[in-house]
Amino acid sequence: MSTATFELVERFHLDSVGCAISAIHHRANACTVLRREALQTLPAAQHSGGICFGDQKLVETARSVAANVAAVREWDSNGTNFGFDKDAGRTAGEFGHNDFYPVAIAASREAGFDGNEALRMMLLIDEIRGRLAEVFPLRMYAI
Repeated sequence: MSTATFELVERFHLDSVGCAISAIHHRANACTVLRREALQTLPAAQHSGGICFGDQKLVETARSVAANVAAVREWDSNGTNFGFDKDAGRTAGEFGHNDFYPVAIAASREAGFDGNEALRMMLLIDEIRGRLAEVFPLRMYAI
């Protein structure tokens, strides 16, 4: 992978965190409720635990992911990936956002990965979402 590719993922990640912090600051509904619930939990035994944006307390990993993903998603303003590959005939043209980067962060904590490995996980999430977007138009299924 090129340096430019990783710099782009870093920029998308920074953008997603900015969206999340804004949503938390403005007490948006979903992320506020999910974050409050997450902060009442403890990590499961034998697990590293997750961290909610804006806090340092270790909590149940899945709950931190739900709260953080909701915060990233709230304003619908973060980066967009678009699936379209005319040469391969994959032209569904669906799009998606970088909403699932908190999954990569939480999984990296659980696996003991470093930042470079977390960044690669984010890139993989975008790649999978992009390939699915080429062939599966959610709008055709009213999703």
